Amino acid sequence: MLAAVSLCALAVTAASAEVDWKVVSERTLTDEPLDLVVSEDGQTLFILLPGKVLLYSVQQNRATDSIPVDGSFDRIAVFPGNNAFAVSSSKTKALKLIAFEVSREIDVADHPFKGPKDAPVTIAVFSDYQ
Repeated sequence: MLAAVSLCALAVTAASAEVDWKVVSERTLTDEPLDLVVSEDGQTLFILLPGKVLLYSVQQNRATDSIPVDGSFDRIAVFPGNNAFAVSSSKTKALKLIAFEVSREIDVADHPFKGPKDAPVTIAVFSDYQ
């Protein structure tokens, strides 16, 4: 039995693999990142900086927004399937749950509309007749 284990170990060490890699994007942040986590869909990085959480869009390759938090928070975790995350502080033993909604700007120029052009609210309707 010992010989069989030794042969298996030799077979594993004899195999080799190569990994091809490249840097896709590189950014310099204005503050030291304390922690970061990726959204469930892989499209957003939540970067915890002193006093704020930076939302970084992987698709747009830029920071899209920030959410202010207390400067004592030093850890972050994202809730899968929800627009929510938790920040915690090892110093103050505090925990904060934060829910957020993402708003999107919709360009309605050159599209049919009803009502005044300077209305404070725009309701966009998307439909498909198929």
